[in-house]
Amino acid sequence: MTRRIADCGMSTNDCCAATNRREACTSKAMNGEPGSLLFSIDLHNRATIRGKEMIRMYRLLIVDDEPSIVEGLAQMISSHELPLKEIRFAYSAGEAQEYMERALFDIVLADIRMPRISGLEWIESVRKAGWKCKVIFLTGHSDFEYTKKAIQLGVNDYLLKPVDDEEIIGSLQRAIHELDQSLDEMMSISKARQKLQVSNDNLKNQILGDLLLQPRNIPPGGSIKSTLGLLEVSLDEQGDVFLALMRIDYWGERFQAADAALIRFAIHNMTEEMLEHGFHLETISLENRLIGMLVQSDSPSPRDTDKIAFIMESVQNTVFRLLGVSLSVVFRSVPINWGELGPYYRLMNEQLLHSTGTGIWMDMGGREHAAPSATRSEEPAGSVLIEQLKSYVIHHLSEDLSLDILARRFHVNPTYLSRLFKQTTDEVLSHYITKEKMNAARQLLLQDGMKVSEAARRVGYHNPNYFAKVFRNLFGMSPQEFKAKMFL
Repeated sequence: MTRRIADCGMSTNDCCAATNRREACTSKAMNGEPGSLLFSIDLHNRATIRGKEMIRMYRLLIVDDEPSIVEGLAQMISSHELPLKEIRFAYSAGEAQEYMERALFDIVLADIRMPRISGLEWIESVRKAGWKCKVIFLTGHSDFEYTKKAIQLGVNDYLLKPVDDEEIIGSLQRAIHELDQSLDEMMSISKARQKLQVSNDNLKNQILGDLLLQPRNIPPGGSIKSTLGLLEVSLDEQGDVFLALMRIDYWGERFQAADAALIRFAIHNMTEEMLEHGFHLETISLENRLIGMLVQSDSPSPRDTDKIAFIMESVQNTVFRLLGVSLSVVFRSVPINWGELGPYYRLMNEQLLHSTGTGIWMDMGGREHAAPSATRSEEPAGSVLIEQLKSYVIHHLSEDLSLDILARRFHVNPTYLSRLFKQTTDEVLSHYITKEKMNAARQLLLQDGMKVSEAARRVGYHNPNYFAKVFRNLFGMSPQEFKAKMFL
């Protein structure tokens, strides 16, 4: 008999067992055991080799506010032979967001209607953050506006409850097939073309590498122009270039150091595809783990910096999401002339050498860092950066304090910033911001004549009803009840 997922996909005994597991997980988390609050099924040990073919493995995140449905789906999906190395599930959009900030998921299976933040609202924020995971909505509501919004967000499938297990598995298989196709397109290499170009590429890499490593060995004047033209380098020696360095921190589960050329090829292809017409790119292999990139615009404009920085960060996130390879990036956000490449390369390489951790993003803009000839101060340690972040939050409570905004403000990768804050403070960044906003609101409400709506606005909440809900969740009473109690 075909089983169907409706309001509950499990028997009474299964529901009780699921509830007990969740309570046990919650208890462990309250006692300080990391990663226990949100139950997960780890399929890491499932065989990844069939014959001689490597099977790509993906991560799945299930989101629904009904524990029995979530855990029933997880158990059902794990019983099928799908290339999933991990299945995690969350009981709210907020918990799911915490997971996405710690590790990128390839597929999301989510309900639409959930308390506080709906599945549609959460996926919209996920899309705005640049995460291009495959999304499948599983819902009991066939509202046209829901369907329209889901299409706008590029959702892969929209399944209406009750739905057969086979339909869910079929939807997951289609999403996995699309992921495989995307990865194949990015990793495809023409062996014939590679053989024809290998000599030219090696020579081009040597010449461009010398520009960075040994600039004194490069003849001045027209020799550079003629050399670049002979090697079919797309860059103009008269124009300034943007310089970026990428360091491979972690090869992931599918690659190793011997695959360095393949990874560099994939990174070059991704960057080239993301760059708009009017930009030219050259990639330089500097050593086994270090990659240099030179980008030049046909028609330079002040907006080039933001465009290229966004693309470099997107490449960093995409490489990690699709290939599992972690990159640290240092980017010079001010274009430089060819004669300055050597000094700036040495300064940027030194930044990477002194940086710790993985997946780091550093923006070496002209205003943020001293010129190569000046004495450079050391990169602030993680604890110093977090103290600066806390100070910024306290002084900008009325502004947008989303993870992306804060990461750009402090010139680091969003995932790295979220992880560093948790490691340094043992607190989730979003929880810290909410707590500071509510504490500030409480002080404002103590002022005579202060309206709840005005206090909400001053701490960045433009919806008084939502503000009141968050306030009650934190302090156990509404803002009005708090004022009444304080002014008795």
